[in-house]
Amino acid sequence: MDESRGRIVTEVFRNLKIRGFRVSDPDLTGSICFDMMARRDNEKYFLKVLYNVDTIRKDAASELITLAKVTGSAAVVIGERTGAGKLEHGLVYYRHTIPIMSPETFVDYVDGEKPYVFSGPGGFYVSLDGEKMRSAREEEGFSIGYVSGKIGTSRRSISLYESGTAATVEVFLRLCDLLERDLRRSIDLLNVVRSIEPPHMLNSIDDTLLRTISNKIVGSGYTMNIMRKSPFDAMAGNGTETLIMGLLELIGRDYERASAMRNIADILEDDLLVVSRNHTEKTQISGCPVVNVKELVDYCDRGELGSLVERKKRGL
Repeated sequence: MDESRGRIVTEVFRNLKIRGFRVSDPDLTGSICFDMMARRDNEKYFLKVLYNVDTIRKDAASELITLAKVTGSAAVVIGERTGAGKLEHGLVYYRHTIPIMSPETFVDYVDGEKPYVFSGPGGFYVSLDGEKMRSAREEEGFSIGYVSGKIGTSRRSISLYESGTAATVEVFLRLCDLLERDLRRSIDLLNVVRSIEPPHMLNSIDDTLLRTISNKIVGSGYTMNIMRKSPFDAMAGNGTETLIMGLLELIGRDYERASAMRNIADILEDDLLVVSRNHTEKTQISGCPVVNVKELVDYCDRGELGSLVERKKRGL
């Protein structure tokens, strides 16, 4: 980890800990798409930390979004600068649909001071409370045409603003002045994630064994999300529970990856299962329940995956 990024990681980790978050080890083995997972009650974040946020790759951003959606978390990239300069305090930026903040802005966010201005093509924009704007206009007795004339924009734009479309900072200030209301809508990172549709990756699995396991689990009534840049290989869910899964060779380096999986599962309070490619008598590795492929397939064929997970949690 380079010095500049390491400094930001340490700063974010410390600020989260002193605010009562449970935070994963910031040096997670096998993780590229995120550096930390943090939780405070039901408030959950997957965080990627970069010095220059322009270096975030699309595939890593897509996986970060998938992780967040599956676990009901927010996904955030935290950094200090872009190629154009330093990230401004209080602004939200985006790359590959992922929200990006400076460390200071993120700390403000978790302290309850949510930003409402974001950087977009051509300038800075404000998320508008469209319903509040419409109510204020009607209370004042203003028509859409009257407002558009006063603001200096089209009637269609006013209609779009009332539907929740963001406005430039200049237009936002003119609207607030005319309607005598604060019309801003704070940016909710969880809602940002909910609005994004992640890519479907099951059809692109290049590992034959992982494909077989995925098909069996899907056939058992679970959804399956493949991970390529995380400590684990997949996350499965049945609508009420989430299962973190790793496919390991049970050799030396996998003990560290298993430990990273255990770290994340503990914070998320989700079930965890390590699938061994080889037959093994081991019942766990680094605190992770272990099952061999044949046992997993047999239970899936009987529609008893949930029963298998419970047995392994009890060390059976």
